[in-house]
Amino acid sequence: MRAAEKLEQKQVAAWTPPREGDLVWVRNFVVDYTKGKKLEPKWIGPELLTKIFTSKVAGIIQDFVGGAKHKKIHLNDLKVYYP
Repeated sequence: MRAAEKLEQKQVAAWTPPREGDLVWVRNFVVDYTKGKKLEPKWIGPELLTKIFTSKVAGIIQDFVGGAKHKKIHLNDLKVYYP
């Protein structure tokens, strides 16, 4: 029983990198660097990832609803959105 419990603790969910066309959550940097924003959401979204650069480090996102906002952002600041 103890061996099975230790094995479960070692298994960590792997981060799946987003792909072009995925809906993603975007990190809210205001919460990370501002005091007193404890109740604000840490992730904003969903946004649409339209392009990933060849270096596989950054991508361009746009607003999912309006489609007007284009922004370059690092892939580490994105999480895949699962509806």
